[in-house]
Amino acid sequence: MTNENFENKLSQELAKYKLTQKKPNILIAGGTGVGKSSLINKSFGKNIAKTDTGTPVTRDLKKYEDKNIPVVLFDTQGYEIGSGKEEEFISSLDEYLNNTKNNDNQIHLAWYCIQASGHRVTDFDLKALHTLEKNQVPIAVVLTKSELISDSNAESIKNILKDKWVIFETSTQDDRFNDQLIALI
Repeated sequence: MTNENFENKLSQELAKYKLTQKKPNILIAGGTGVGKSSLINKSFGKNIAKTDTGTPVTRDLKKYEDKNIPVVLFDTQGYEIGSGKEEEFISSLDEYLNNTKNNDNQIHLAWYCIQASGHRVTDFDLKALHTLEKNQVPIAVVLTKSELISDSNAESIKNILKDKWVIFETSTQDDRFNDQLIALI
């Protein structure tokens, strides 16, 4: 068998294998306006999720599938601290994770987004992270809009989270963070 024939055969076998494998599901969660939809679009290099400035866009859980993207994305509706709907967010997250265990929509990884320019991790962020953890979902904490804070402020935020979760600093505006986006995928 020639090297070219081997490469063709390998390519064909890989293509067949890909058809039999299910894509992993990633849940993207976080507060309203933290940049979840922008993160999705920047990470995959195309406009998958609708974005807007100033108004919440994602009104419920949105599932995004694309044949050219190796994962299925589930973008949650954001929450606003002080809106009185925080517990509703936690309850619906917990319910969704429980109801999708062992089916095609089971979440395999969560990207929990915290807007870095907020300069803090809230008690509610920790509660949401613990809800994901309780449901045995691996978590990547994603600091969004990282271009808006200093390195020392970023370190302060990371120090709160680093002992429990993997943390990525990202930006849809600053290419210095592209390596973090690549690592996230």
